[in-house]
Amino acid sequence: MSRKKNPNTRERFLSEGREAFFENGYNNTKVSEIVENAGCKSVRSLYVYFDSKESLFNEIVKDVPRTLEGAIVNPEEFAMIVEKKLSEEGKLVEGLSDLTSEVLFSLL
Repeated sequence: MSRKKNPNTRERFLSEGREAFFENGYNNTKVSEIVENAGCKSVRSLYVYFDSKESLFNEIVKDVPRTLEGAIVNPEEFAMIVEKKLSEEGKLVEGLSDLTSEVLFSLL
């Protein structure tokens, strides 16, 4: 018997996954935490919508260029915002502005 898919649940998994991958990185993100933060009880519920942790990640990454295209006018400004945010959280990576700008220019 197949389960009925709820688009809101899928979106919650995407939203919580996006946040978890950004905060923790791919390797340090646990599917169980994504599921719990999405308000679900069983890890199996995520697999109704995604084949694996990797497929969830790929779905999130697939939307990045479209999100960036609509949200970013100036890649240097965006890099400075990201660097400031990471600096405030004690996760500053040296040279992030240059790296982020390079990545953004390659996407645009």
